[in-house]
Amino acid sequence: YTFQNGKVGLKLVSGQVVLSSTNGKAKIIYSHGDVILVGPSTSIVIPVVKGNEKEMSLNYGKVRGVINKDGPLAGLKIRTPSAVAGVRGTDLFVSYNPSDVKTEVQVLRGEVEVKAQLQATDQLSQKTIDSIESKTYTVKTHEKLTMEVIENNSSVTSSTTSASEAAAANPPVVNTEIVRSSVEDLD
Repeated sequence: YTFQNGKVGLKLVSGQVVLSSTNGKAKIIYSHGDVILVGPSTSIVIPVVKGNEKEMSLNYGKVRGVINKDGPLAGLKIRTPSAVAGVRGTDLFVSYNPSDVKTEVQVLRGEVEVKAQLQATDQLSQKTIDSIESKTYTVKTHEKLTMEVIENNSSVTSSTTSASEAAAANPPVVNTEIVRSSVEDLD
């Protein structure tokens, strides 16, 4: 792959990675009016459209999406390593911090559905993942959801217990909190 410095008028394509530096920002404006603002120290993958499915990856950092509910990006899913936010026609912020595996979704206008997302491992069965990921949280205007996936070490396992048995007995915990927020809370 190659790197290219951003500049006004640069055409981006679906699946392309955008990285911003510590002091960098980017504004991606679509011809139909939808806007994605990329904050400092952020890595995203430009939305990939497959039929009616639209998905953008936020690897780390913070983005703001202003998405028209009738536009081509309506229904966009913003995926972080720990959550998936389904955008319906919304003005929202999504951030992901890899150091604490925490995703935050803050809605300025509209509604967003958020689900936990876990990575399959040898220690974590698909059944456990499915049960954790089945819960959907709805975040409405002026609400902020914080979702953190925490390893569950609530019980001590014996030396004869395998890693997969321990993970099955102590699946990860998805700690979620939704609070009212105001525009002043945004940084």
